Amino acid sequence: MGSGHNPDGNYRHAAFFEKLQSVCGTPGGDASPPSVVTSEWVDKSNVYGFKNDHFVEGMGYTVNYGGPG
Repeated sequence: MGSGHNPDGNYRHAAFFEKLQSVCGTPGGDASPPSVVTSEWVDKSNVYGFKNDHFVEGMGYTVNYGGPG
């Protein structure tokens, strides 16, 4: 996961996903950015981190994750 760095907003340090979308479960469903009520959960926060950056200009909906592992 990433390069051993916790997410700090610098996309060269930890791994990230960009342009995330949720898709309606019906055939041909519309894709849209995740809801503003999207929850964050990390089961081993002493090992890995997660940062929900929400909408980032030029990158769309973005999350940043990683850690020393």
